[in-house]
Order: sequence, then C-alpha cells, then structure tokens
Amino acid sequence: TGLGGGDSGDLFGSSPAPADAPVIVNGTADLESFEMLGGDEVAPVPESTTPARSVTPVAREEPEKIRLWREEQVKRMEEKDKLEEQAKEELREKAKGELEEWYKQHEEQVAKTRQANRSAEKELVKKEKFDFFVAITAPKHRVLSQGGQAKFVCG
Repeated sequence: TGLGGGDSGDLFGSSPAPADAPVIVNGTADLESFEMLGGDEVAPVPESTTPARSVTPVAREEPEKIRLWREEQVKRMEEKDKLEEQAKEELREKAKGELEEWYKQHEEQVAKTRQANRSAEKELVKKEKFDFFVAITAPKHRVLSQGGQAKFVCG
C-alpha cells in the first residue's frame, strides 16, 4: 500500500488521515504531555522546497497605437524645435538690422549735432571778435561811480 493508504500509487494520499488517529510526534503519540525539550531553543524553520519566483520584470511589448503615438510625438517635437530655431534666427536677423539702423541714425544725429555746434561756435567767435573790435575802437568816457571809483564806458 501507498502512503495515503490506497493502492492507487498516490504518494501524497488523496484521502486525509482519520481525525481520531493519534499524531506521532518525536516517536510519541501523547500530545497532552508535550513539553519543549532543550529549553529556549527554537527549531529552525525549514525552507520551502518550491523554487522562488523570479522578480525580474517581464518586458511587455508596447501596443501599436502607443508606439505610433510616441513616434509621431517625437516628429512633432523635432518639427516644433526646428520652427522655434527658425523663429529665433529670424529674430536675430531682425534685431541685427534694427541695431544697424539705430547706429546709422545715431551717427547721422551726431554728425548733425557736430555741424550745429560748429556753426554756433563760428557765430560766437564772430560776435566776440566784433564786440572786441567795437570795444577797442569806440571812444571811452570816464565816469565816476558813487563809490568814487572810475569806470570807462563806451559811448
């Protein structure tokens, strides 16, 4: 007979042992007088005989729609980056042109200001020369002021 009590060759015994049959522990069937031998020692827990499951994640294949969306998203982002770079380059060119125009206007304004200053200086020098000429050629009169000091007045 087999372990389970049957002759079917079943090693694990498909029929459970009767409930009133005594369980044999350490060679004795007396469970009421169970006491721990060896003091506080605890028996080691037997390791499982079943192999541990591998925890490595299984690479699942991405659904076709998601893969296509990702590819399209990459293309959209590349196109967006390309357009952004073109816009930046256009802004750089525009800024460069505006800066050149500003420098041109600035130089023109500086040239006009210089010319106006030269003209004003010529007029001032001309007037000073005239005033100096008048001052030395005009007759002078001596006038006494109230303080008793003499002043010369052209007249």
